Amino acid sequence: MKFSYPAIVRFSECGRDGLASEAAIVNFFQDCSAMQSDFLGIGTDRLLAAKRGWFVIAWNIQITKKPAVDKKVRVWTWAVSFTGIFGDRCMQITDEMTGEVYAECRALYVFMNLETMHPTKVEGKLGTGYSTSPALASVKNCSRKLPPLTDGTSAGTFTVRRHDTDAYGHMNNARYVFYADDYLPEDFKTFRLQVEYRLSAKLGDTVHVFTENTGTEFEVEMRREDGQVFARVLYTKKGEEND
Repeated sequence: MKFSYPAIVRFSECGRDGLASEAAIVNFFQDCSAMQSDFLGIGTDRLLAAKRGWFVIAWNIQITKKPAVDKKVRVWTWAVSFTGIFGDRCMQITDEMTGEVYAECRALYVFMNLETMHPTKVEGKLGTGYSTSPALASVKNCSRKLPPLTDGTSAGTFTVRRHDTDAYGHMNNARYVFYADDYLPEDFKTFRLQVEYRLSAKLGDTVHVFTENTGTEFEVEMRREDGQVFARVLYTKKGEEND
């Protein structure tokens, strides 16, 4: 079953160009997924009470055209499949009036036991209580492992604040992209945005940021002080869609 909600692109979600930022697009998708779970009665409150949680571990987002400020859009999501500990989900942002597609997404989730903080088999209504629909043919499966930096440059640090955290006590998935966007060259026009989550950053953690720019791709790697990777964010420039 496909689920959707209407939205308006807000001024606070746009960059200097007046278009929705990459982080705003991630937020649209993330919120839509959460809304569907709540609508079905298997949202965050139910999951937390059962010591379970759906954690996204990868995004593969294609941005055909960024919606502009005040644009009325519709955000869609649907489950594709459940295999072992994983859930596969698709998402779209379309123009509310014309149906034009702005962005499309495949997202890979893992079902977690919050007591052990280990993945657990997807079962029961909390895990599989979603009707499934076919996957988008236009977007490939998520890559669970993005390439590590080969010649990364240290770009600074930031500390995880309270406003960065979510109901599960770790840094919200969209916040990684929010911070990564700050390092993206201003003239870089993103077609594909891929994210790999490896470790959960928590309140008070210091995140060390490293970047690498090949001209066609821009990668941001966020590391713990000991060098372990929290997340990788890989942007592919428009015009390099088939690479």
